[in-house]
Amino acid sequence: MANDTKYPTLISFITPMVATSDRGAALDHRLLRDGGFEAVLSMEPVNLEGLAVHHLYLDVVDRVPLPFPMIDAAVAFIEDHVSQGRRVLVHCEMGISRSPSLAVCYLHQSQGMTIDAAIAYVKSVRPTADPHPELIGSIRAFYAKNSGRIGVEGTGCRAAQAGASIDPDGRK
Repeated sequence: MANDTKYPTLISFITPMVATSDRGAALDHRLLRDGGFEAVLSMEPVNLEGLAVHHLYLDVVDRVPLPFPMIDAAVAFIEDHVSQGRRVLVHCEMGISRSPSLAVCYLHQSQGMTIDAAIAYVKSVRPTADPHPELIGSIRAFYAKNSGRIGVEGTGCRAAQAGASIDPDGRK
């Protein structure tokens, strides 16, 4: 999906309902309101006081493996809010490694993309995305351990099992 032309350098839409950004975008309350974001997943502290948004802060450190419970919590948060029709902004400090990594998890687990396809897609819509190898390694390990939930060829991806196809907008 092409990025929203109102905010071409601040946020990158991964699907029509999920976008990644840096901390600056999450601190821009007008952008959050005007962009229709009703849920924010943060890997850096932000003050969202006064905004009617659902917020989850995960203390995710860059350049080290993602703790498996944080992958579960992040994807569950995104899935829950998307299923309720809420647009979700996923951000970290610079929007380069951590938030794109969790977008990869969402696309993989919820939309049925392979990890490699999800990485390539996120990089195509957010050219500054460069998930750290330690994060990607932990994502691969997490989904290998939970193979019933993964979209890697030869495994039990829900979308692949159902014969669904995934378009770049993230729709099945």
